[in-house]
Amino acid sequence: RVCDILGSTFCSDEILMEVLNGTITSYFSIIPNNSNDSLVSGGTYNDYSQKYKEELKIVAQEYDNTTEDGEEEYSALLYDQVWAFSLALNNSLSLLEAKNLSIANYGFGQREITDILESQLKELDFQGATGKIKFNENKEVSTNIQIYRNQNGQEIVGFYESGTPISVYISDPPSDEIERVTVLLPQYLSIIVYTLSSLLALLVTINLILMFYLRGHHEIRATSPFL
Repeated sequence: RVCDILGSTFCSDEILMEVLNGTITSYFSIIPNNSNDSLVSGGTYNDYSQKYKEELKIVAQEYDNTTEDGEEEYSALLYDQVWAFSLALNNSLSLLEAKNLSIANYGFGQREITDILESQLKELDFQGATGKIKFNENKEVSTNIQIYRNQNGQEIVGFYESGTPISVYISDPPSDEIERVTVLLPQYLSIIVYTLSSLLALLVTINLILMFYLRGHHEIRATSPFL
């Protein structure tokens, strides 16, 4: 961790909050707006969530483990990934048979099988646990990305969906003005900077005076035969 390296003097909670103030962060919006939406499995998101929690309790008891908030969201991502690949694979079987190809022989060198699987992934359009699952031309799933502003706390200020402009929720977007902060130097450091600046100014002045008085002198070359 950065705080462990810098120490508490340079990495207190107040300093970290001051650094984060004014920044923008984003997260995937992976929970559907309507929990009663029918999923690709035939059940609803509530059905999936309840089943997941029941299984999670069994696993936690078996391994004497505890769960943390947010784990259901990450499991929903895996749930949709498995369904997406399974549907694409099922839709590819007839195409593979027509070309005398078999998924049993699939390997890194089987580019033709990969192309068929990718083509079927692009055709998918179903309601998953994380929302609508549909791939665009960039092989991205058009899932909303929530945009948060860190300004004395965290609030949602907009969202982005692949292929569309960013939508802003708030009527007062952050100002583009840079906040000016005055930092006072320690007294000893100010004296050192002032002294060095004065010496530099003196050296420049002396150099200019010498150049003025010697401006009429001929140039002396060290290799001249007339020295």
